[in-house]
Amino acid sequence: MTDEELLAKNYGFWGNARKDFMYNYRTAEWGFMQETENLDRYLTKFNDRITRKEHHMLDKALLRSGLMASIRTMDKNEWVSRCMRVRESLRKLLLKEMVYEIDLWQW
Repeated sequence: MTDEELLAKNYGFWGNARKDFMYNYRTAEWGFMQETENLDRYLTKFNDRITRKEHHMLDKALLRSGLMASIRTMDKNEWVSRCMRVRESLRKLLLKEMVYEIDLWQW
């Protein structure tokens, strides 16, 4: 696939974040993976893996914060608002840890 095709393809939230980071800041890895035709598969697997991790961590965070238990007693709008804040905090953490700091060769 060409750079234009890869950049136009949607890999999901996490795959797109990693794609943009690699294209702009890790050009050597981008070029190597594109030459070996592994980049498309890598970005798809990356998105799947981090999405699963996000869901698992979100479930644990909601249980720990007591939001899962309070769903029946709390105002629904307030509950959704709190859940979204937890999710955004988690996404910021995962972006830093998994997208920007990952060692490519761990995969």
